[in-house]
Amino acid sequence: MPDPIQSNSSSSPFQDLTCHGAEEPPPGPRCEPESSTQPRASGCEDEGLSEHVLSLVKSYPTPGSPAPHAAHVGDSNAERVSQTPLEFGYMASGRTDNGSKFDTFALLYGSDGKGYSYEFGSVSIQKGEQSEAQIAAWRSNWSSPAGDSVTVELLSAQESGGSHNKDGSSGFNTSVSASLASLEGTLRIGAGSVTAGVSAGPSLELSAGTRDIDGDGALEWCLRAGSTVTVGACVEEPSGWRR
Repeated sequence: MPDPIQSNSSSSPFQDLTCHGAEEPPPGPRCEPESSTQPRASGCEDEGLSEHVLSLVKSYPTPGSPAPHAAHVGDSNAERVSQTPLEFGYMASGRTDNGSKFDTFALLYGSDGKGYSYEFGSVSIQKGEQSEAQIAAWRSNWSSPAGDSVTVELLSAQESGGSHNKDGSSGFNTSVSASLASLEGTLRIGAGSVTAGVSAGPSLELSAGTRDIDGDGALEWCLRAGSTVTVGACVEEPSGWRR
């Protein structure tokens, strides 16, 4: 009786369960057999590529996540004008860092990047934690890297109140003024400062608060008051004098 014919192939429809010579089948979907009628992929899953794709997915910002390096928005018009590049026909609306909503319009507005900022035909309204309403035919400010400053205003009027004070402290403030012209200067002395100003027109102002302008953990206590003539000072706690 003739010997049975020995088959060189397995009776299983899948002849090779390994991927390109691998000793053991990799985890996950197996490779298709060579005899399969389905299109065959060029190879098994590339683990390096999968890890790279996964890292890209993880690093991609999710909807609603805050944009990196979000721009700082000053809590008062005086802060915002120093942050804005000088521009003709300026209009802006938005929210400050403390959540107050503002609208600003000016024929000329912004800073030249060299310590000088200008406002011509400026109108600004702000409501919230710090509220302001002001108008100025002309306002200019010079600030030094050390923190000294000089501000000049012509034909200006304003009313403000809230918790973000002009000297950078947080506490409370209230003010109202209308002047043909005004001049104010601040001299920085270490972490402290002294301010003096005069206006040709009625004004009333009062503010008090604390700040830590040099970030050393010792607070500066600030007080500012005036009526036509304005004076103010910020004095650091004695614990900061030794640092």
